[in-house]
Amino acid sequence: MGADSGVATILDGGITSAQRLGDKIHVIFVGREKEIQTALDSYDKLPDNISIRHAEDEVPMNISATDGVRMRSSSVAIGMKMVKKEEAVAFISPGNTGAVMATALLTLGRIEGVSR
Repeated sequence: MGADSGVATILDGGITSAQRLGDKIHVIFVGREKEIQTALDSYDKLPDNISIRHAEDEVPMNISATDGVRMRSSSVAIGMKMVKKEEAVAFISPGNTGAVMATALLTLGRIEGVSR
């Protein structure tokens, strides 16, 4: 949900990826479902390989990584849980980088043998 230019730019990137890669990818937009759906409704034709996963909150850009990790119902937290449960193979966010990294570390853990 968080990007300097708003939801539309995020959706454009995801939809373009879904169109170009076709059956090789399924794009899941994680965030406030009604807001995402309203934005998607403005598109003429959407590819079949996109969906939405609802998340109540978004991590603001102006909070610390620690505070971001505490937001258990954020789009970052939900997306990371999807990766952990193997409901997704990747998570991409234009939002609060510190919160994304901290949430990834605590949710997914470190790769063995990689210190940083």
